[in-house]
Amino acid sequence: KDDFGSNISTLFIRDCYLHLSEIIFGNVNIFRWRITGNPGIGKTFLGYYLLYQLAKQNRTIIYHQNGRSPILFSDKKVLTTNDTYNFRDYLGREEVWYIVDALEPMQCRAKTILVCSPQKKYYKMFDQLGIDIRYMPVWSLAELNLCRDNIRLFQHLTQKTVRE
Repeated sequence: KDDFGSNISTLFIRDCYLHLSEIIFGNVNIFRWRITGNPGIGKTFLGYYLLYQLAKQNRTIIYHQNGRSPILFSDKKVLTTNDTYNFRDYLGREEVWYIVDALEPMQCRAKTILVCSPQKKYYKMFDQLGIDIRYMPVWSLAELNLCRDNIRLFQHLTQKTVRE
């Protein structure tokens, strides 16, 4: 469900999602990333896209979104808990991926991806651990139109509304 409680059935994959995933998955020497940018540019959906890509590879992932319970995805099970600390055994493994959306991640050995707005409360301590920071670009008019043309949820929007 999205932030408004609606079911999400389609994920519009921006070009920057492909580029950022290549950077993250292609670099074996970096274990922590912070992906940041303006509100509303798709950081949460980038997190969903990365989760999807890792799940296709049968990787173990802990996904934790602000305001929701953390979820453990593995090839054998899916678990949820009220406290990320309950997943500490998994978070202690370098082969595990930890995707965090809009909250301060736990310090751990798992490969950590923090997607958040540029508010220091989300990353102040995390940045001290030695990370790679990437900035998501704002939507281009071409991306907005492509999304409007291909996703039914947005097809009612006029060109004028999209430009505004």
